Amino acid sequence: MKSLLVIVFASAVLCVLQSYPVEVDLTLKFDPDAEDQVWKVKTKHPENETKLTTDSMDISTLLEKANANLGKTPDGTVIRFGDIAVDPLESTNADPCTARSCKWPKSSDGNVYIPVKVSSAFSARERTVIEAGLISFDKSTCIRFRPHSRERDYLFVQSLAGCYSFLGRRGGQQTVSLNRRGCVYHQVVQHEFIHALGFNHEQTRSDRDGYVNILYENIQRGMEYNFNRVNTNNLGTPYDYGSVMHYGRNAFSSNGRPTIVPKPDPNVSIGRATQFSQMDIERINRLYNCKKYL
Repeated sequence: MKSLLVIVFASAVLCVLQSYPVEVDLTLKFDPDAEDQVWKVKTKHPENETKLTTDSMDISTLLEKANANLGKTPDGTVIRFGDIAVDPLESTNADPCTARSCKWPKSSDGNVYIPVKVSSAFSARERTVIEAGLISFDKSTCIRFRPHSRERDYLFVQSLAGCYSFLGRRGGQQTVSLNRRGCVYHQVVQHEFIHALGFNHEQTRSDRDGYVNILYENIQRGMEYNFNRVNTNNLGTPYDYGSVMHYGRNAFSSNGRPTIVPKPDPNVSIGRATQFSQMDIERINRLYNCKKYL
C-alpha cells in the first residue's frame, strides 16, 4: 500500500513539474587555460536541449522591422546596407574588407576561435537563443564562437538600436547589436555573425546583375545606396537566392512593390531564409579554409 502511495505521489509531482516552463542553466564551462572553450546551454529537460527558438518570419522582414529608420546609431556609427555598421570615415561605397585583412585567425588545430561576450541585459531565454545561434556554426564549419576571457579582440553582443554588425574582424571590442525588441531570433543571430566573419549581403555581390534586377523606381528615396554593388570575393560559389544573407523582394520599398526581382525566373523565392543555407556554410568553409568541412 505504501509503495502504491509513493508511486502516485511521485507521478503527481512529475506532472506538476512538467507543467512549468523549461528552466535554463546558462552558466559557462570556462577554463582560461584551455583552447577549446564551450557554451554550456542546458535545460532542466534534456529532451529540449537541442531545440532552437526560432520564428516563422524571414530574415528580411525581421531586419526591416527592427532597423526601420536606422541610419546612424546614438554613438555615431553609420549603418549601411540595412544592418552593416561602419565608422563615419569608412561610410563610402567601398567595402572595408577589401582594403584590410578582416579574417579572424586560425588556431593550430584548424579551428577559428572567436571570443564572444554577451551583455547581462539579455534575459535567460534571449541568451539561450543567442548562444544556440553561435553553437550552430560548430556543426558544419570550423568557426568556434567561445566565451570571452582575456582576449584583446572579441565580439560584444549588446541590445542597442536595431540589429547590426561590423564586417569581419576589426580589433579590440567589436559590437554586435541584437535589440531585445526585434533581433533575438535564430536567423538574425546567424545573419549578424556571418557579417562579423566578413561577409556582405548576397544581393550586393559583384556579379548580382546577372541574377537579380534592382528596381530603383520602387526604392525609398535616400535608400538607394543600400543596393550598391560591392567588390566581393565570391569564392567561386554560385549566386544563392536562398542565403540567409539575401534580402527580400520588397526591401526598402516605397510603394509596396518589388525592389529586387530574380532573373530569369522572377518567381524564385528570395529573402525567406530562417537559417543559413548550405551555400552560406560552404562559403564560410572556403574563406576560412576549413579543410575538415570542405
